[in-house]
Amino acid sequence: MTTPQPARLRPSSPTRYEEISRHLLQQAEEELDNGDVLQASEKIWLAVAHGLKAIAQHRGWNHRYHNHLRAIESFLSLEWNRPDWETTFGSIENMHTNAYEHQRFPGNIRPYLLLATIYSRELADTRHSAPPPGVQLSGEQQATQAINLRTLTRPLSEQAAFGTQFTPEEETELPPVNPTQP
Repeated sequence: MTTPQPARLRPSSPTRYEEISRHLLQQAEEELDNGDVLQASEKIWLAVAHGLKAIAQHRGWNHRYHNHLRAIESFLSLEWNRPDWETTFGSIENMHTNAYEHQRFPGNIRPYLLLATIYSRELADTRHSAPPPGVQLSGEQQATQAINLRTLTRPLSEQAAFGTQFTPEEETELPPVNPTQP
C-alpha cells in the first residue's frame, strides 16, 4: 500500500491576491465601525500581506512564511528607494500583534487602516511598473538585497513548497473573495 503524498499549497494569481487585499481592507473598516478591534487589526495586517504576496507571485518569489513577507518588503523598499515602506510595514505588522494582544482601541486603529490602504495601493502600482531609474544602493544595501533575494528564491522543502499556481478555470472554483457577491 502506498502512502498518499500530502497536497502542497497552491498559490493564487497576483490579481486574486490583490482582490483579497482590497476586500480585507473593506472588511477592516466595517469591523472598526462595529467596534471589533481584533478582527479589524488582523484584516489590516492580512490585506498588506496579500499585497506583498501578489508581488512575490508575480516575480516568482517565495511567500509562504512571515520571513518571506519581511524579505519582500525589505527588497522593495530598497529597490524603489522608499525607506518609508520599512516603517510602514513595521507599523502594520503591529496590527498582527494587536489581534492577539488586544491593547489598542478603534481610534488607535483607524490611522493604521489609512496607512495600509495607501501602502496596498502603492504595492499594487509597483507590480505594474518598473523601479525608478538611477537608484544607487550602498554596499550595505546591496548586501541586504542579496540576502533578501536568497530568502525569496531559495528552494523550499517539499512540505513547504507551493504547488503550481491555480489555472484561471480552477481559480473560479475557489471560494469567492467577497462571499456576499453572487
